[in-house]
Amino acid sequence: QTGSNKLNGNGVYQIISNPAGIFAQAQFSVPVAYIGTKYYLTLQEAVNVDNSDIYLVDDVKLTKAVVVEGKTATLNLNGNFIKPIDNNVTMTGGLIRLLGGANLTINGEGEITSNGNHNVYAAVSVLGNDAHLTVNGGKLTGYYYGIAGNGNVALTTVTINGGEIASVDANDAAGIYHPQAGTLTVNGGYIPGATGIYFKGGKLDIQGGTIKGTRTPAEDYEYNGSGFIAT
Repeated sequence: QTGSNKLNGNGVYQIISNPAGIFAQAQFSVPVAYIGTKYYLTLQEAVNVDNSDIYLVDDVKLTKAVVVEGKTATLNLNGNFIKPIDNNVTMTGGLIRLLGGANLTINGEGEITSNGNHNVYAAVSVLGNDAHLTVNGGKLTGYYYGIAGNGNVALTTVTINGGEIASVDANDAAGIYHPQAGTLTVNGGYIPGATGIYFKGGKLDIQGGTIKGTRTPAEDYEYNGSGFIAT
């Protein structure tokens, strides 16, 4: 016989009582995303499915980065957050990393955020050859970069149609850091940062949107051939 059941906040399903006086509890895992009719316990499992349309159903708290490689995915934030599980986590390569052949589109309301953790450098990083990122919505906030690239790769595309791309650090940070031989297209959205966009390589096409530098312009700025210096 069943009694009253309760889902508590610690991932435990409890049978509070029943006529036989039995108390029981069992561990369970809560899905964070679904594709079609199938639910996934981790975002990594979901992005491993090629040509997927992923909807988040809960906040995603990461202990390590989500890696997309050789897959195409649309990520609908659906009002949820993707963030480090705590401030002890280090992800210098970003919360979501796009490696070779990755193609990720981000839609909907919600946020991919470092959550103030200075060891999480970027929200999304484009790190592989022929990697592609499109942002249509949501807010991407890394500690130093909303979106970061890799100067050693090529044939990438980053397209901003909407949403907000931001960074936390008030001095040495950029909304977007683009050092690679790829194409950065801004059609819309809001891109604030100490430096709004730090562009060092490839092709830049700005058709719309708002780009805002929030730091006092540096009077002694010198070009750095390897890395980022706020302007």
